[in-house]
Amino acid sequence: MVSTLLNNQNSNISHVIDAADHHALPADIKRAVAFILDNLSETITLADIAKATRLNARPLQKGFKRSFGKSPMQVLRDVRLDTARYFLSVKRSPPSVTDAAYQAGFSHLGRFSQAYKMRFGRFPSEDVLN
Repeated sequence: MVSTLLNNQNSNISHVIDAADHHALPADIKRAVAFILDNLSETITLADIAKATRLNARPLQKGFKRSFGKSPMQVLRDVRLDTARYFLSVKRSPPSVTDAAYQAGFSHLGRFSQAYKMRFGRFPSEDVLN
């Protein structure tokens, strides 16, 4: 808990923590993205991604910011949204919006619908091909 507080709050020792921070290498980021893709439909936390890459959360977050301009959890959400959109665009027997959301790893349909609309400018039900 102390580590999380020190890493996420500005303090008089933030510069020391930043200077001692080990950088995530591109191979670490590739490993993190592979973990996300391999476990997309599962509940994934930042700690799970960090454990899979053998990094602490802070360098992992910095590496994602450098590589994608986003946090690992934002990348996870975007990959899930892209996956759900792909599922909904299947020409033969597309899944229901609910099934597409669950298959892509979303567990709260309201949040899924809101995030989908914010990312793509339309609701998921509007992307189901008939």
